[in-house]
Amino acid sequence: MASVGPRLARAAPAPAARTAPAPAAKAAPAEPATAREAKAAFDAGAEAYALGNYEQAVAKFERSYGLSHEPALLFNLGQAYAKWYDVSQDPAHLRKAKKLFENYVVFLRSQDELDTKAEAEANREIAAIDGKLERIEREDRARAGSGDRAPRRKKVAIGVGVTVGVLAVAGAVVLGVLLGRRGGGAAQPELGTVRTGGWPLLRF
Repeated sequence: MASVGPRLARAAPAPAARTAPAPAAKAAPAEPATAREAKAAFDAGAEAYALGNYEQAVAKFERSYGLSHEPALLFNLGQAYAKWYDVSQDPAHLRKAKKLFENYVVFLRSQDELDTKAEAEANREIAAIDGKLERIEREDRARAGSGDRAPRRKKVAIGVGVTVGVLAVAGAVVLGVLLGRRGGGAAQPELGTVRTGGWPLLRF
């Protein structure tokens, strides 16, 4: 069946043109030394974190952040400090982790388009840290309370002992006087003694 509509005329082939040789590809600019050092510190921190060397991971991530100011490292640092607490049991590491996650959230909210997934993940980390800090505070208050009560119990026990001792001595003296009066001799009472611790985020 013949085609309907106007047919486009085929253009005559253009005469072959002498093409100039393609320019040589420009070499990629050398990566700045500070960027290489920051990346190396980040890689070292990631390796230390994977091996459970959280103190070393913190040092490397902080070094990388100091060189690059990559905001994503705030999250990595928060993770490393939180894990370091699991080893050290030092609440200061938890508080530092919380601050880092909070700073990361501030950064996320300053962007034109909020990464809600990253924000939610950081907020979950903050909530988990808050729970641990509240538990630590409860335990500290309980220890402080038991420490306050112990001296009072000791003082009461000492007071009772002294009172009993005085009464016993007084009773013995009275008894001795009575016996002396009866027997004509002086009785000697027995006395007792009272003793008185960017790059992609790492998500492990």
